[in-house]
Amino acid sequence: MLRSFAYVTSAVELLRGQAAPEGYEQRMREQFLSCYFAAVDSTLMPAGETAIANLLSIFELEKAIYELRYELNNRPDWTPIPVAGIVRLLESA
Repeated sequence: MLRSFAYVTSAVELLRGQAAPEGYEQRMREQFLSCYFAAVDSTLMPAGETAIANLLSIFELEKAIYELRYELNNRPDWTPIPVAGIVRLLESA
């Protein structure tokens, strides 16, 4: 789901030539995670915020790499979307 927020933000530019509202992706990520953590059984999560953040980063990176492969094969002009996600995740590590 988190990668979908990056896609919708970037797709607005690619498809409509408009910028997404300022801070949209980050606000959506925060809202989604807040609701998710409020609803999920905490015993299913790793212990501690750092461990959770690391796990999320690993899952997001795996998904962004999958997306890059998909876009290279199907929509090469959309490759900047997963590349930006990969760069963001690697820089935050």
